[in-house]
Amino acid sequence: ADSVTWNPHKLMGALLQCSTIHFKEE
Repeated sequence: ADSVTWNPHKLMGALLQCSTIHFKEE
């Protein structure tokens, strides 16, 4: 969990991926 806190870029990438997948599904 600490890795996510110190890796904002990684978290942003994950959020973008989730958003893209959700957008494609609709």
